[in-house]
Amino acid sequence: MNIPYKYCGILTILLTVTACSGGISPAGLSIGIGGGSHHVGIGTALTIPLGSHSNGGIHVSEQTVASYFAADGQEKSQPVAGGFFRKILSQQSGDLYLVQDFYHDNGQKRTDPMLIEQSQLKNAFAYPQSGSQTLYYPSGNVQTQTQYQQGRAIRSQSWPDR
Repeated sequence: MNIPYKYCGILTILLTVTACSGGISPAGLSIGIGGGSHHVGIGTALTIPLGSHSNGGIHVSEQTVASYFAADGQEKSQPVAGGFFRKILSQQSGDLYLVQDFYHDNGQKRTDPMLIEQSQLKNAFAYPQSGSQTLYYPSGNVQTQTQYQQGRAIRSQSWPDR
């Protein structure tokens, strides 16, 4: 969406008033505005509660932290400076979990969401059996993108941190 720069202030005010008007619960809807140069982007996100349940000794609720890891991948019982943590976003069919890793120090995402098996929840180097895995540097730049098929990497590309 291209919006002339002179209208950005008006758009920001309208979205702020709309978001704060009480018509939509702020816990359920996020509105973001970003831009640079002559372009402005508007995005929304809807949060849907997942509920909670227990499965094989692992308690699953909306965005539960499954594991903490040191920078070298060793599992820890609590957050570690320089390390990261894995959140369970949801349980899929069977023993598959949608997870995402985040850096402890700055909260930046370490991975995009990915499906892994329950047995891999506490493995710092887990990857999807089929699908893609994107790893990020703590700066937020993409480090590696790997495509997996039947548990094997079939394509991978890496970039330096800029």
